[in-house]
Amino acid sequence: MFVHNKTDDWLNGKNEQEKSLLLSKARKDVKSTRQKFKERLFEIEMCRRANLEEKMKKAEDTERARIEKLEGYTSAILDWGLWQTDAQVDLHIGTISKCNKDKIEALKAQLNFRRHVLIKKPKEKDVFNFTKVIGTCKRRVNLTVEELTCNVKKLVEHAFTITSSTVDNQEEGDVPILVGKAIKMYFEGTDGSVKTSWTGHVISTVDTISIPVFRGARLFTVVQCQV
Repeated sequence: MFVHNKTDDWLNGKNEQEKSLLLSKARKDVKSTRQKFKERLFEIEMCRRANLEEKMKKAEDTERARIEKLEGYTSAILDWGLWQTDAQVDLHIGTISKCNKDKIEALKAQLNFRRHVLIKKPKEKDVFNFTKVIGTCKRRVNLTVEELTCNVKKLVEHAFTITSSTVDNQEEGDVPILVGKAIKMYFEGTDGSVKTSWTGHVISTVDTISIPVFRGARLFTVVQCQV
């Protein structure tokens, strides 16, 4: 290093007394320099850890907010029920009070649950919209009860059109592997015998849920079926 930065040449240009004083001072500074170096390394490490903890906290807060939203969508659908046929949509809308506010809230619950929890992916992306643009000034207005009802029915119809063939024709990874498949469900009696069974057609799945159990975690995939 001394050769490259010309320190050696500079030092050799000094007389013996100056050279001795400079070397003596340099030796005395070694301890403090090392201490400062260690302190700087410690400071850098603490800063790195603080940044990492901040990133982890932000990620945890983001995930917590996402889960809370999903819980809200699920809670809303538990209140109104998941309407899976056109007849059910008409029936429930008809039984809700004449107040359009309640009907709109129920319809939004259907759309939000299908979009964010069941993760429906229809071809018409605007089917989840709550507003629309009108006029040349592109002013946004809220969708009416009739328009929201129409969108919910489109999603209901979309679920019923999912088959194994349509899934096979899509690119790998676009659709969960269970969607489009038929699964047979068995229900046991209290004595352990099979009481009844039915075959369901998987029309959607929810992201895998990890539930802690003894010695590890058990993974569950929630599926939505039509009989």
